[in-house]
This record gives sequence, structure tokens and C-alpha cells, in this order.
Amino acid sequence: MDNNWDKQLMSLGGHFLQSNSWLKFQESLGQKLITDQTEDYLWGGYEVDGRMGVKYLYVPYGPTAKKEKDFVRALSSMKAQAKSLGCMFVRFDQVQGFAEDVLENNDCLYFGEVQPRYTHCIDLNDDLSDIKSHMSKTDRNLINRSEKIGVEYGSTKKLDMVDVFLDLMLDTANYKHYQAKSRTYLRKQLMFLLDRGNARIYYGKYDDKFAAGVVGIDWADTRYYIHAGADQEVIRKIPVSRGLAWFMIKDAKNAGLKWFDFYGVSAPGDRHHKWASVSSFKRSFGGQDKDFGGTWDIPVSKFHYRLYRLVKNISRHFQ
Repeated sequence: MDNNWDKQLMSLGGHFLQSNSWLKFQESLGQKLITDQTEDYLWGGYEVDGRMGVKYLYVPYGPTAKKEKDFVRALSSMKAQAKSLGCMFVRFDQVQGFAEDVLENNDCLYFGEVQPRYTHCIDLNDDLSDIKSHMSKTDRNLINRSEKIGVEYGSTKKLDMVDVFLDLMLDTANYKHYQAKSRTYLRKQLMFLLDRGNARIYYGKYDDKFAAGVVGIDWADTRYYIHAGADQEVIRKIPVSRGLAWFMIKDAKNAGLKWFDFYGVSAPGDRHHKWASVSSFKRSFGGQDKDFGGTWDIPVSKFHYRLYRLVKNISRHFQ
């Protein structure tokens, strides 16, 4: 990656997971970075040792390209790199929403989701009063109530807040029965991003106790709502999480950002998705869903790839 990487990525509307900081974080974990950059596209990824001894090249929310023809060239570049590394396939998350027939005509096969296919965004070019008007009266009242009863909202880059936040996040994961990344991985991630100035921990305190926290990342013109956690006993009585999200939205607007990205929601109308509850919370602030297009594979060898998927599906059936 050259010194122009982030500047070019921003100019093309790229995602934070293709940024220099995120790729360097992966490198700090021991991943071997693979990148390609031209005037018309760029992508960064790393080798993954998958199940059954299969190795593949993974590109999170990339490639990023000027036009469709440049995107197609980037696909060829990724496939060539994967072949030279001895990988069975490339796995990448669409980020620019190119049509499915473009991908299928270039040997791409739909996989599903590694990074979320859908996200939910609020346009910060609107006035705060207009943004708030899209919420229900009940939700507006809950936010007002949290402010009136003395919930304190703020943000910090202090590294000693990492473990305080992780306690909230992992307790929430345990309460809601979802699988979070390990504490070790999350701690490394937050320490790295806070130290580089990419992230902040936003918090809500009630009765001098940290009751809710969110990791926010500002990238280009967008604030991302990345990780969240809360004291379940407190938020059953006090709407701290809702007030904290509104604090982050207002703060992003005042910082001159253009978008607030809630980062990952279920497919529209899918009430049975494991993220259905948290997605309902995110959508309650108004805004709009965005469909990135999902995760796709490019087989280096179609025969070996299909054999691998067949064996994997059979083994899953008998587990």
C-alpha cells in the first residue's frame, strides 16, 4: 500500500474495512496482506486457512472501483493473486452493489454473508429536528427522558476504558445468547484502533456508573456504530442505549460528517433473523437500508471448489 491508499479509497467511496488502519490491524494479528492498486481500482485482503486445510484469499468489503469495467479488472486481479498463492478461491464482500449478472458473468458464485450484506444509514445533511421527526413519539420521549433524569453522555480515547466497555459488551452477548468474538481479539482490535486515533468509545453513565457503551469509528464522511454493550439491569429501567445512539448521531452531525452508519442489520422484513431485535432498534431512528450485495466467491478451480463445497455440506449435514 502506498501513501495514497486511504485518499484514493475515500475518493471512490470505499469502506473502512479496506482502510490502511484496518488492513494493518489484520497484519498485526499475523495475517499476510495481499493488495493491488491502480488508478481505477484498489483492494486489500489476506490469506485465510479455512476448514479441511483449504486456503483462500479474503477481501473484506472490496474491491473498490471507479466503474463497472474497473471492478471486473479488479476481480481478475484478485483471482490471479489467489492462484499465485495456491489458494482455492477468493472470497469478497461486495461494497458498491454491482448487479448480480456482472458477478455471475465473471465466474463469481454467491456465498451469503461474511460481513453484513445490509446496513442502515442516516443522512446527516438533514436537520437534527428532521432526523428526530422520523422516530416514533414513544422513542423521542424515551430519549428526552434519559436526558432529563441525568444520564451523562460522552466519549473517550482512553485505553483504560477498553476493559470497562468489553465487560458491557460481552455481558450483553451472554444475556442475548449471541456469539461474540473473543475478548482477546476484541481487546487487541480496540487497543489498536484507539491508539491510531481511528476509534472512540462512546458511553452513557447513570448514577455515576457506566451503563452503556458503543465503539464508533469515523472514516471519510461517515461515523460507524461498530460494537455496543450495556448493563442489562440499568437499561431495563433507563433508556440509556437509545439516548447514547442519539448522542452519537448529534455529535457526528456537529463534527461535519455526512452519514451515520449503524453497521449491519437483518434483511428487510426478516423477523426471524438473529439480528432482528437489534435491527429493529437501529431502524427506529429513521434513515434508510443499504444493500451492499453480499459475499461472493471466485473459484480458482471450479472443479476443486465444487468438490470442496460438496464435502463441506455433507459434513455439516452429519454434525
